[in-house]
Amino acid sequence: MSLYGVEFLRNVDHHLRVPGGDRVDVNFYEGGYLFLASEKEKHILQENYEVQRDTGAQVMLLEPTDLKNKYPWLQTDDLALGCLGVRNEGWFDPWLFLTAFKKKVLSLGVSYLHGTVKAIETVGKQVESVKILRYSSELPVSITCKYLVNCAGPHAAQIAQMAGIGIATSTGLGDDENSVMKVDLPVRPRKRMVFVVKCPDAGIDECPLVVLPSGAYFRMEGKGSGIFLTGQGPSLELDFNFSPLTVDYDYFNEKVWPDIAQYVPAFNSLKVQHAWAGYYEYNTFDHNAIIGAHPIIQNFIFCNGFSGHGIQQSPAAARAVSEIVVDGQSMSLDLKRLGFERVVQGKMLKERSVV
Repeated sequence: MSLYGVEFLRNVDHHLRVPGGDRVDVNFYEGGYLFLASEKEKHILQENYEVQRDTGAQVMLLEPTDLKNKYPWLQTDDLALGCLGVRNEGWFDPWLFLTAFKKKVLSLGVSYLHGTVKAIETVGKQVESVKILRYSSELPVSITCKYLVNCAGPHAAQIAQMAGIGIATSTGLGDDENSVMKVDLPVRPRKRMVFVVKCPDAGIDECPLVVLPSGAYFRMEGKGSGIFLTGQGPSLELDFNFSPLTVDYDYFNEKVWPDIAQYVPAFNSLKVQHAWAGYYEYNTFDHNAIIGAHPIIQNFIFCNGFSGHGIQQSPAAARAVSEIVVDGQSMSLDLKRLGFERVVQGKMLKERSVV
């Protein structure tokens, strides 16, 4: 999915330019990702490397001496291995990407209705309509639909529950079907914070996005700028109790800063410029996307739980969903393993390196 996504990015102007409109550029910068591991995590990094190589990703392993030679500003005493994406890895402007998508689909006749979903009506084993309270009106509007695609991000479980998914139902279903209906969509909002820091004396002209063994990360914003984006996902205990979308600077000072300064000593003198907070649509089951129709309500289609991978996997996910609607299944990529059935059966497709 990610390899499909990067090719989409390379040809984004071809895919998303509106006839007669300006050229589309989402500022894709192929800076690479460098995952680092201590001796404790070394085997996981090695296994991830093997999986990525087998699926065509261009990655390379770096021993501590290689890391020191390539990145002299990096403290390698506690490192056992690194894995670097040498092609097809980097970052881009997600807002430009989203805006380009929206302009394109509007040009193709898509309509947007801005409001809040208040109810989903099901008849038998089908979604029949969705009731939406528009922001511009006090009266709800009911929209009939042949398919409903749940791509509500961190709020996806609430939408699923409106269709009876994750709660008991007595609408004439058998015991087996009723037990499937009781299986919750395991997607929850999880707060993440990004800090923008300045450290002009770091001695770093350019660098990949570096992911430390602790899960803390940093990358440079502009070659030679001395400006870095950094952050770290909290521990599992904190993750389930993180507060509303306010920035916790104490968390940066007590957790993120010491971690990144341990590996880049120059970061001891950094200064925080600003920060923001947002939500991951976090799949608490196995951290990977759930894509496909519900096994009982088969015109209810999931596109949820990407756990931080959503923007890079969105072109492939969108194509898969459109093919499910038109052809009954994903044709371009085989995504059967990402279906909701794995949640019902308790068969995890575990992602072990969520940043």
